[in-house]
Amino acid sequence: MLTKNDGDAAWTISLNKNFEVHADDSLPQKGDITLYKAALGQQEPTVLHYVGG
Repeated sequence: MLTKNDGDAAWTISLNKNFEVHADDSLPQKGDITLYKAALGQQEPTVLHYVGG
């Protein structure tokens, strides 16, 4: 969860299948993550794409 609102999660984050985690911190983490609003009902996800750096 990214932020809290009155003790409840406001967002949930997930790592997409293309996300790469490296044990070596000097290597960039590549791939996409998705944010979901923590709310009842159908929510449209927000996908964040890695653009390099």
